[in-house]
Amino acid sequence: MPLPTLEAPTYKAKLLSTGKEIDYRPFLVKEEKILLIAQETGDQKHIVQAIKDLLRACTFEKVDINSITMFDLEYLFLLIRSKSVGENISYGCKCEKCEEKIEVEFSLESIEVKKPTAKKKVDPKVQLTDSIGVTLRHPRVGDVLSTNFADTAAGEQITLMLISAIESVWDSENVYPREDTPDEEMKSFVESLNHKQMEKLTQFLESSPKLQKKLDLKCEKCGHNQKTLLEGLAAFF
Repeated sequence: MPLPTLEAPTYKAKLLSTGKEIDYRPFLVKEEKILLIAQETGDQKHIVQAIKDLLRACTFEKVDINSITMFDLEYLFLLIRSKSVGENISYGCKCEKCEEKIEVEFSLESIEVKKPTAKKKVDPKVQLTDSIGVTLRHPRVGDVLSTNFADTAAGEQITLMLISAIESVWDSENVYPREDTPDEEMKSFVESLNHKQMEKLTQFLESSPKLQKKLDLKCEKCGHNQKTLLEGLAAFF
């Protein structure tokens, strides 16, 4: 006689980038093992790939993970993690004054998604010169995984991130879609930007929603109070 089948509960969420409603479930032991193995390697690309595979399974393979933004991936993973292993998470750091370890526990539900206000929203169409501009998009999971982003130096990472954010380049006569442009040609284009043009593009990237948690910490040893801001998936992993 076969064992009974365990049914996982189903929850609903909305993607931050589109507002589309999706169904998801907690991750299973076999899926958590794959994630832990990737985490032990310390390889960021492997970790993102493991999270991607986990999200695909936990959304019943109805979400194209490659096409969602990186902040959608972070948000979904946080929701699934809270339903899978509990809502509380521990965080530890050193006291700024005496270097004693400070530990605090907080709820994942208290983490905020910081979105740009109406005044701070950045137009995805960026005019670079009188006749040339680019249309930007928030980098997608597939864009990040297709590069050697985690294995490159900080300066090169900025170039790769900007390349992944460009949807098209345009001038007074034509539009040049990213998918029709060779990687080396796009890289040369980005590296030809001057400082002010680069700033216009990075402003758009900085406007992406972020997972954020502000912590007010107190050292039990010396009584020193300090504030810490946690941002991004790595801080809550």
